[in-house]
Amino acid sequence: MILLFSSVIAPILVGICLSLFKYWLETRGNNKRK
Repeated sequence: MILLFSSVIAPILVGICLSLFKYWLETRGNNKRK
């Protein structure tokens, strides 16, 4: 049960972290251009 939980939740957390990081980079780049 724990193995299944981690195998399902881990990729979701990684995807969320990656999307947040990309969003942060985009907003940081936009602010620099202004």
